[in-house]
Amino acid sequence: MDFFYTLVSGTMRLIGKVCFRVKVVGVPLKTLPQEGPLLIAPIHVSYLDPAFIAGIFLPRKLDFFASQHLFERPFLGRVLPLLRTHPLVRENGLQALRRALKFLKEKKTIVIFPEGTRSRTG
Repeated sequence: MDFFYTLVSGTMRLIGKVCFRVKVVGVPLKTLPQEGPLLIAPIHVSYLDPAFIAGIFLPRKLDFFASQHLFERPFLGRVLPLLRTHPLVRENGLQALRRALKFLKEKKTIVIFPEGTRSRTG
């Protein structure tokens, strides 16, 4: 499972830096902890955001939360778990909060897009 995640994140790191010149603004990456619990809540403006975040943001494994309906699609439903993505029912905020706390207690790094979808205004 982690092989596929590592392959995709490494590929996106290369593509992001070489082709798109992706960079992180607003947060000096050196100040972020390299281990222990961490919650990342970026603005979601592109379908590629999760892949670029996994490839560029931190050199540690990230667990993503995504809407349950994405897992119901034939291709995505099989690929998302390989990319350390976990389903959430969008309408159940309490479930999302409990799940996030569980992951943080396990000292994981979680990524959740607060808007719940891509932002049109950034």
